[in-house]
Amino acid sequence: MEKEIFISETSLESRIAILEDKELVELYIETPQKYRMISNIYYGKIEKVIDGMGAAFIEIGESQNAFLPFSQITKRHGLPRKKERIIGAGSPTIEPPIHSSKELKEGKYILVQVIKEPYFKKGSGVTTDISLAGRYSVLVPFSKNIGISRKIKNNKKRSSLKKMANELVPDGFGLIIRTEAENKEIEYIKDDVKDLLNSWKELEKKVKNTNTPQLVHKEMSISSSVIRDLFTSDVDRVIIDDKSKYKDIRSYVNDIDEKLLGRIFYHKSGSLFGEYGISKQIEKYLRRKVWLKNSSYLIIEQTEALLSIDVNSGRFVGKKDREKNILEVNLLAANEIARQLRLRNNGGLIVIDFIDLTKAQNKILLENELKKELKKDKAVTTTAKLSKFGLLEMTRQRISNSLIFSMSDVCPVCHGNGRIPSKQSMISKIEMWIKRFRLDNKAKRIFIHIHPNLMEFINENHRKLFRRIQWKHLLKITFLEDTNISIGEFKVFMKKNSNEVTEKY
Repeated sequence: MEKEIFISETSLESRIAILEDKELVELYIETPQKYRMISNIYYGKIEKVIDGMGAAFIEIGESQNAFLPFSQITKRHGLPRKKERIIGAGSPTIEPPIHSSKELKEGKYILVQVIKEPYFKKGSGVTTDISLAGRYSVLVPFSKNIGISRKIKNNKKRSSLKKMANELVPDGFGLIIRTEAENKEIEYIKDDVKDLLNSWKELEKKVKNTNTPQLVHKEMSISSSVIRDLFTSDVDRVIIDDKSKYKDIRSYVNDIDEKLLGRIFYHKSGSLFGEYGISKQIEKYLRRKVWLKNSSYLIIEQTEALLSIDVNSGRFVGKKDREKNILEVNLLAANEIARQLRLRNNGGLIVIDFIDLTKAQNKILLENELKKELKKDKAVTTTAKLSKFGLLEMTRQRISNSLIFSMSDVCPVCHGNGRIPSKQSMISKIEMWIKRFRLDNKAKRIFIHIHPNLMEFINENHRKLFRRIQWKHLLKITFLEDTNISIGEFKVFMKKNSNEVTEKY
C-alpha cells in the first residue's frame, strides 16, 4: 500500500492530509483560533468538586474550565530504584498527582493533561495521568512502570528493550517504549529520553514559578506531531509547500532517523492540495451525501448527541438475487463508513442504518467486515451486533473535534437545522405578528423589511392577501427588499420614528 503525507501551510491555517493508495483517509486542520490542546499540560486550580457527577471542574487559564472525571484520577505512584541510571537526572521535584477523589479540595492546585478537546459548549477533558511523548518513547513521571509496545512481538527483543528502558530512566519515572524503537540503536532512544527529561525539567520550573492556573507544557503543532508519530518506514513520501516548515521537518527527521530524509520533498509553486487532487477529495467526501462506487450512497448527519449514517442502494440494480445485491451494497458501505469516520474524525455514539439482510451468516459477514476496516483506525472503537431492524450501534473514541466543526460554522439562516421556513410559512408569521401588533399599538403605518426572494413571492402570489390585511387592521404596510437579512426572518420599523419593533410584539 502506498502511503503519503501532504502538509500545506497558509497564512491562516495548517492542513495535513494522509493518503493511502491515493485515497484521502485522514485530514488535520489547525488554526490560530482553534489550536490543538490534546496532550497540553496545565497547572490548574480546582474550581468545583461535584460528587454527584463524579467529576471536578478545573480552572486552567483557558476560556472554559476543564472537566476532570474521578475515573481519570491516577492511582499509580513512583517507587525509588536502587540502580544507578545511564541518564543522570533526579526524581521529579514537584508534588506528585493526587491519587483519589478524596484529595480534591476546592482552591488546590494540581497538574492535569488534556485528553479530549473542548466539544460544543463543554470544556476540555483532562486526566491527572501525566506523560510526555517522544518519537521512540513516552516518559511517565511519578511512575515505576516500564512498558513495551504490543506491536513489538519478538520476545527476545521485548526483553532487551525492557532491560534497556529500566536502565535509562531515573527514579520516579516510568517509560513506555514505542513501536518505532524496535530496530533503533540505543543512542537514538537515549537521546529521545534525554529530550523528554529536559522538557519535564522545564515544566517543573514553570510550576514552581507560578501561582495562577496556566499552560506549563505545550504539545507539538499538528504537523510536527504527525511527523513524530506517523512518519515511519511505511510512508513513501512527505511533501510540504512551506519552505520554513520543510527545513524544520528535515532538521527534526535528521536527528531522529536520517534514513527518512530522502522521502521528504518541497513543493515549490502552485496549490499542493490542488495538484494532487486532495482539494477535490475533501469537497467530495465531506458532503452530507457520499456516493459509493456502485452508485449506492451514504447520508451522514451529525447531531450533538450522535452521528447517524443511512445506507441507500441508490441507482444500484445488481443481479437477480436480492440478498446478494443488498450484501454487496452493505459491504461497500462498511468500507467507506470506516474511512469516513477516520477522515471526519467523528467520535461518540454512531448509529448506522444498513439495508436489511435476512440471512444470519450475511449479517455476521457484514459485522466482521466493518470490524476489520475499523482496525485501521488508531481511535478506539466498539461495535454492537446488528439489530433486527438493520441498525448497528457503535462508539468511536472522541479525542478532538470532528473535522466538520474545524472547516465550517453553523448556518446563520437555519442555525444548524439544515432547513429554513417556507415562504408560505413566513407570510403566516408576518400576518400573526401584525395581529399581535394591532392589539397593543394604534400606529397607522409600518415598514417591513424582507428578503428579495420573499418580496418576489408576495408580489406574484399574495398582493391581494396583504391588501385585505391592511383594510382589516386599518394599517398601511410597505414592504422593502433587504439583502442583509435572511429569507427566514423579517424586520418591522415604525414610520413615525424609524424604530425597529420586531421583537416587541
